[in-house]
Amino acid sequence: MGKILEKRTARHFNAGDIIFKEGDPGSSMYVITVGTVEVSKLINNQKVVLAKLDKGSVFGEMALIDNQDRSATVKALTEVDSFEINQILFNELLQEVPSWMRAFYQILVERLREANKKQNTLGPREQAKQVVFLLATMLENEYAEERIQTIVPWQKTVETISFLTNITYDRVNRVMEQICMTPLAKSQVDYRLGRIFVSDNLTQLQRFAEYCKHIYLHNLGLKTDPNLEEKSPDDFLFLDFISSLLNEQAKAPDLNLQYLRSQCENRLKRSMYDFSAVIRDLLTKGVLTARVDQNNDKYYHVDLKAFEKMTYKAETLEFFKSLEAKLG
Repeated sequence: MGKILEKRTARHFNAGDIIFKEGDPGSSMYVITVGTVEVSKLINNQKVVLAKLDKGSVFGEMALIDNQDRSATVKALTEVDSFEINQILFNELLQEVPSWMRAFYQILVERLREANKKQNTLGPREQAKQVVFLLATMLENEYAEERIQTIVPWQKTVETISFLTNITYDRVNRVMEQICMTPLAKSQVDYRLGRIFVSDNLTQLQRFAEYCKHIYLHNLGLKTDPNLEEKSPDDFLFLDFISSLLNEQAKAPDLNLQYLRSQCENRLKRSMYDFSAVIRDLLTKGVLTARVDQNNDKYYHVDLKAFEKMTYKAETLEFFKSLEAKLG
């Protein structure tokens, strides 16, 4: 670039100056000769730093090629000297490039913009699920049988998860704080490590992490673990109903069908037919078995162990559902 042209295009920015904002019309690109700039985007109303650029770096070039608005905000972190190449000058320089190369640039920019749109578009709850899953994985790597508690240093863990996911430090920190307000974990201070994240029940935290992964994949329309499928309100209602009847008859496992129907109508104000899908599922899984006694009275035999296991799983999933909602 000639001396006269360099003087004409030279631009200086003070530390803290916003060179351009995301969404501004794009009319020029910049080449840094001195200093450092920060490139950031607003994602879900949170600032996400995409890059820090130093001497020799170029920014703002995409807007010149496809004439779209700025895709990010650029701020001077230090005193910055640069060359600004506007649309007229850029077009003059571009004339020296073969037409097929100009078309290639256009395609490349379009693909970059599409990639940018797909990056980091996760909402707060999806981000929280990522944090939970990575946190459980990091704790698993620290697990030792001789220790009751599993711990990881707080700050280092936040920094690592933020780096791996490109979720802001503050957001990761906030999710970990929220987890510490549940029975799954707590925060403590260690005289050697400083603040630490502590899990007294790593197995339960890992199950919750798997649940978070399941919901995340389910929302993307991908195949998930059927064992983690949420129960419907009717599932919970009928399981609770059966449990109350079993408790009343001191866990005797046989339930007369006629009695079951009458109690369903009296207590739940519903017909047994309303719970056909639930009953069919219980029969398929062997939790209930249809039988006939010597008087030809029909009844359901309840496999108590299988029923308790299913009830526990349903209650656990409901608990995980409530925890996941709090991380939003």
